[in-house]
Amino acid sequence: MIILNTSEKWKKLKISIGYEGFSIIEMITVIAIIGVLSAISIPKYVETVQTMRLMNAGDKIRDDLRLIYNQSIVQHDTTWFVADLNTNSYGIYEGATQGSRVLILDPSTNSQNPVDFDETFPGIALTNVNFNGNTEFMYDWWGTPSSGGVIELDNSLTITVVSETGYVHK
Repeated sequence: MIILNTSEKWKKLKISIGYEGFSIIEMITVIAIIGVLSAISIPKYVETVQTMRLMNAGDKIRDDLRLIYNQSIVQHDTTWFVADLNTNSYGIYEGATQGSRVLILDPSTNSQNPVDFDETFPGIALTNVNFNGNTEFMYDWWGTPSSGGVIELDNSLTITVVSETGYVHK
């Protein structure tokens, strides 16, 4: 029978036990790298979200203008685009006169409510709507607009309605 010296047992025990895990320096380094990447990526993400909201708002207005253009021709009725800069909203209407017009059913929301930018596109504002000095215009039943003009969102995206043809473009 071989008797080992206790000091030899501890030496063998120390050799077989490895140290596992990360040091505090390694943990701090990883946290610092994550912080730097977050500081770079989060502002870019926020900017991208805002740009997408702006583009979606522009597409919504353009689609609504094309809807009322087509609806005026198909239904032989006068259609209206009416913006309100104070409430940051607009509505699309049908009816021969200002007094007889009613809101058109919005196909994207299936409701007869004005489009409220503060609700639908937070952070996006109607900054300018000008149709010969007015914030509204109409398409007659031929699809001819009462006037051409522009709609500006956040002073950066412009939607134009051509006066002769009613063509809408960004």
